[in-house]
Amino acid sequence: MTSVVVGLGLFVSGAVLVVQQAGNGSVTAVVGDPVVAGLTSAAGGTAGITVLLGAAAVAGRLDGVALPDPASSWYVYLGGPLGAVITIAAAWAVAHLGTFVLTLAVVGGQMLTAVALDLAGAVGLAWPTVVATAMIGAATVLAVQRQAPRRAITSTSVDAST
Repeated sequence: MTSVVVGLGLFVSGAVLVVQQAGNGSVTAVVGDPVVAGLTSAAGGTAGITVLLGAAAVAGRLDGVALPDPASSWYVYLGGPLGAVITIAAAWAVAHLGTFVLTLAVVGGQMLTAVALDLAGAVGLAWPTVVATAMIGAATVLAVQRQAPRRAITSTSVDAST
């Protein structure tokens, strides 16, 4: 039962992530700059995390919690900057390729990297995993074919005679 709940939670998280990516792509299409989508996404995330951590602090759930020493564990602080770069790149990609192609390419990249990590580790691979990864790779190649660029409506592109 626990695995079903975890699976449903991951499914819902993926659905919410795709909606966020589509929203960031819409912001990029309207504003013309994916950095704006990245900034609004980071601002919203910061506000949400601040509220959650504030509630946890008031409830006493953060007693004894300490941040890692940046001198010895500097890499744990890379999540924010890397997340911002990923958000900006995804906002650009959604505006130019669409949400489905972005999602397919991300899943394909994750699967290929997971296969490489499993090969490098002691986990090993089953043939269905290799076949599924190859199928996602082929689907990604088919979906990422060059598309006609999307054109934003601007005041100069609207015929003034109508």
